Amino acid sequence: MPYRIQFKHSQRHVVAQAQETILAAAIRCGVQVDYGCNNGQCGQCLAHLVHGEIKRVEHSDYVLSANAKQANGFLMCTHTACSDLQLDARMVSSDELARQKISARLSRKVYLHEGRLCQLVLRLRRQQRLHFFAGQYVLLGSEHFPLQACSVASCPCDVSCLEFHISQQADTALRDYVFSSAQIGDRLMVEGPLGDFTLPAEIQHPVVFIAADLGFAAIKSLLEHLLAQEVELPIHLYRLHSQPDFFYLENLCRAWRDAFDNLTYHQLAMDHNSIRQTIIPAIERLSEQQPVDVYVCGEHELLEVFKRLSLPPAQMRLHTEPIRLLAPTSASN
Repeated sequence: MPYRIQFKHSQRHVVAQAQETILAAAIRCGVQVDYGCNNGQCGQCLAHLVHGEIKRVEHSDYVLSANAKQANGFLMCTHTACSDLQLDARMVSSDELARQKISARLSRKVYLHEGRLCQLVLRLRRQQRLHFFAGQYVLLGSEHFPLQACSVASCPCDVSCLEFHISQQADTALRDYVFSSAQIGDRLMVEGPLGDFTLPAEIQHPVVFIAADLGFAAIKSLLEHLLAQEVELPIHLYRLHSQPDFFYLENLCRAWRDAFDNLTYHQLAMDHNSIRQTIIPAIERLSEQQPVDVYVCGEHELLEVFKRLSLPPAQMRLHTEPIRLLAPTSASN
């Protein structure tokens, strides 16, 4: 049966499913606990049981110190809840995450939108998981190309895989590799995470996501993590395109809209009329009723338009770095 887990230094609680590790439940629900390998090796997810009962469900080679044992210490990645719990665990923010260097294998590449875009999926080794927050980006590299920035398009909930979106029109060595010599099983290096384009620890306001072209990658990561948390607040997704019919993964967006009553979805051409006559009035109407959090990911010109909105700075998050490096060459600069 599911059990409620309360973290001592967070207002958030999570509901852990049967046999789900406490760490997996925390990651799924967006509680920003500290962790490392996620397989019982490093001890970084050490927590202390304040109240409740737990049991071990995963193997661990990590040896707890005598002091940790005396303080009811345990690894969240190897234990599940047997009752409602209260825990004392270390929380982290995006700027506190250690920069990691790990290797991964190319496990899937799917060409979308008539072959103009590739959905690239890397599988991580069990001994090396990447601790990142939704919305962050990493540096990808291999023997075929130097390190290059790329937004993670997957949710941190899926600890075994990382997803990326690569445009055929991007003028980069990564593009050349993906659309020519990339083979399933290739080893790639991942360095990161980087960036602070992330969700707050507490979701308190309606959320507006605005994604232009490949800006959808970072927005997809944020949105999937938000949906995994079963947030009931209104969520609005706007997708903008700089080229006719450049919407990819359109069926995924429609599936989200159909599955979640609190999600609305719109697709628009990326021009000043669409932004000024549709999106900005919608944001202004929402912000008149209550605070609203806005996430914009796209080219520099798009961000400049939204900088002129009268929302408090803490409620507006703008992101462009990996987009600048990997967007279609015909998009606005």
